[in-house]
Amino acid sequence: YFVAVRDLLGRVGVLSPPAWARIYSRMPPLPPRETRVENAVVFNGTERTHHLRVSWAAPESDTGVPIAAYYIYRWTSIDDIARLGRAQHPTEGRPHVNLIGIVPAGAPGARGEFLDDGAVAPPAWADVQSPRPIMAAHQGRTFYYTIRALDAASCGGNISGNSAPAWGVLRDNIG
Repeated sequence: YFVAVRDLLGRVGVLSPPAWARIYSRMPPLPPRETRVENAVVFNGTERTHHLRVSWAAPESDTGVPIAAYYIYRWTSIDDIARLGRAQHPTEGRPHVNLIGIVPAGAPGARGEFLDDGAVAPPAWADVQSPRPIMAAHQGRTFYYTIRALDAASCGGNISGNSAPAWGVLRDNIG
């Protein structure tokens, strides 16, 4: 880019030295759609463990920038989503309260999935306040999940708003 001054008669003055400009996308993607939570029972020999599996549909692309990852959040109440869901980490600049995992995006249009079994550690900067659902301690308790999409924009990515919350309850289905 160059800058030049015009006088009262519209004549262009001396051009400035050139300067480079970088254009960044600051439009966040739409939130993921069709968030669902279901009970998942994992059999390991004679032992079975109960977990909650979260799935979602990729958001419609309205910016043309592909989705890079999904942020998964676990909540113990709907009020917590409204009260804590916008808190930004001071250095990461991303919502960090109850962030339990980051999942790389799959093929465009594919459903994403996350098994809340503790196998994926949250980032070190996340502030996880809700407990991981464990059958012995949380049977019958409701947990809420929301998902955010992170796009692959050149400025480090833009993060969407929360998806619609989905809830799940750990249940011991014998038989």
